[in-house]
Amino acid sequence: MCAFTILLCIALALASIVGTVISQNAPYDQYLAEYGIKLTGIFQKLGLLDLYHSAWFIGLLVLLALNLIVCTVRKLPRVWRTIHREKQPPAEGVIEKWRHVATFPF
Repeated sequence: MCAFTILLCIALALASIVGTVISQNAPYDQYLAEYGIKLTGIFQKLGLLDLYHSAWFIGLLVLLALNLIVCTVRKLPRVWRTIHREKQPPAEGVIEKWRHVATFPF
């Protein structure tokens, strides 16, 4: 699951870079002048002219949200047990054996 989350984050980052490089929601004539008719047509078919409202970008966001929900629900029982476990003091003498321990008399 974690690898899928990383993959989704990378895909969203790359798509956002493309959405930053290609101006969004500009007049169609501006795209024709800047990129030509062929490249503008490709951009339009891929949904890159209004990237952040395109179905595939929203789909990536939905997949990321679902993935985070599933991962959270999977980990919740273990976290719940850890939080509500009765706290046990450390055994006698354990703290003194730690390397970075200082004792202050008061």
